[in-house]
Amino acid sequence: MIDPPLGDPYRDNVFPRRVLEALASQDDEAPLSTEPDESGPWYVYAMAEGKGWGVFREGDGPAVGDHPAALFQDRARALLFSVALPAAGREPSFGVRDASSSSSREVFSPSTEGLAPIGEIWHLEDRSIEALRVLDAVARSPRLLADLLEAAGSAAILRVGRLLFRRLVLPRL
Repeated sequence: MIDPPLGDPYRDNVFPRRVLEALASQDDEAPLSTEPDESGPWYVYAMAEGKGWGVFREGDGPAVGDHPAALFQDRARALLFSVALPAAGREPSFGVRDASSSSSREVFSPSTEGLAPIGEIWHLEDRSIEALRVLDAVARSPRLLADLLEAAGSAAILRVGRLLFRRLVLPRL
């Protein structure tokens, strides 16, 4: 929860206060919401003469003549790329190794004590762990999560709001 001197943390938010309060009370949220906004941030700008949407590092942009890191025909794809960029540059947050006592593979995460087991899987493609790393990066960054939701569009945002309301608020009523 934000300290009172910073004001009402629920003001000026697209999600209803009840949903935000229900999310704040979840015990398992903290590990995924602690990463600072150091990787990036990346911004999406419309390019001149209808040449698409450019993805730029903070402080860069088409107005000062910078070249984009990527250029897309539509804004949604540019936003998705701006979400993926910080995740790709991070140190791996998960790894996989053979489990010592079964046919499964152990999923681990680096910790202060070494490699901490966090799960076990039986079917694996390397792409699955890569996807998990990207999703972990998005879950840790409010900015990336907001960019992802914006790229998904208004229908998806409306549905997400309803799903969260039903999962988090209705059970408490």
